Amino acid sequence: MTQFKIQAYAEYLSDEKAKLDRELTAARDALRQKVERLAAVGVA
Repeated sequence: MTQFKIQAYAEYLSDEKAKLDRELTAARDALRQKVERLAAVGVA
């Protein structure tokens, strides 16, 4: 039973890490786009 719980928790953590990685990538892309827009209008 303990091994099953450990496996289930490991899978949960893996899924959460993947979710956070996707959110980080999206945030990084959004920030890059904002910086590019600011640079294009000469504010940066």
